[in-house]
Amino acid sequence: MLPLALRQAASLMVSGRPGPVNVDVPFNVFQEEDEVELPPPAPPLHTRRGGAAPEEIAAAVAMIRTAKQPVLFVGHGVTLSEAGRELTELVHRSGIPVIASPNGMGCLDMADALSLGFIGRNGAYPANEAGRRADLVIYARRHGAVGLFAGAVSVAGFLAYLVAARSLPLGPVSALRETSVIFGAVLGTLVLKEGFGPRRIAAAVLVTVGIVLLAVLR
Repeated sequence: MLPLALRQAASLMVSGRPGPVNVDVPFNVFQEEDEVELPPPAPPLHTRRGGAAPEEIAAAVAMIRTAKQPVLFVGHGVTLSEAGRELTELVHRSGIPVIASPNGMGCLDMADALSLGFIGRNGAYPANEAGRRADLVIYARRHGAVGLFAGAVSVAGFLAYLVAARSLPLGPVSALRETSVIFGAVLGTLVLKEGFGPRRIAAAVLVTVGIVLLAVLR
């Protein structure tokens, strides 16, 4: 993995928004030997396309123009890209309302009339209704496919919870559902490369202790 990580770090350092990249190499890697397969060389600098093809942009614009109730969904990618100014200009020119994931909140001023809040189980009613009734949802985020998959899994998990709550004691079932905090932290660390800091560790430990207590005290 080290050759691939170094190649990815070098590409990331000089593309998009150029900047420093930190590669954290465990100490044991320097002490071990292995037969590794080197990845193909990275493409030359400034040869990769930085955005969508013109025909893709034209198709997206056509969909937006013909939509009756479009809504713009803002995720973590807008936050990481610091694209709040561009988002605000787009929203004010188009008049399209904005719903957000929790990580996308604040990219558009929450006091703005077109900011409907964040969606989800504990989200704002206007945002949830806008997302439910929209005939076109425009994703402004870096991982659209991953977000769609995560949304499908979230719906499936909630349906499973409803089925379990009808036939099993509600207390343990509700507590077990909160184990999603643990799985979310693990997936965020392994897949999205997010930090697994003290807050996540504490939350995971508290949830685990609660589950153990429920199992022991039943």
